[in-house]
Amino acid sequence: MHGWPHKEAVNILHALVPALKPNARVLISGYILPDNMDRAENLINAKLIREIDLQMMAVFNSRERTKDEFVALFAAADPRLRFSSTHQVPEDPKSCIFEAVWEP
Repeated sequence: MHGWPHKEAVNILHALVPALKPNARVLISGYILPDNMDRAENLINAKLIREIDLQMMAVFNSRERTKDEFVALFAAADPRLRFSSTHQVPEDPKSCIFEAVWEP
């Protein structure tokens, strides 16, 4: 979903629905924008992710997303695709794996 605008990202996730079995997990690896840049623990990483966000806008007409935006993205693709968790590595707080579970 890293290089895709919202509408296309929703379409990509929606296209998975016919192939999903109950309790299937959908994982997306990407960057995560901090919810509040003023409280970012590491200002260097916060600055870097904002620079990447601007590059995404300029090159792909897309953007990096916050956790809440990923929750909304999964819900927009299909309400039965329930966001379940994020997994971050402490050594690289801007990188994240977003997980959703298919609950038909």
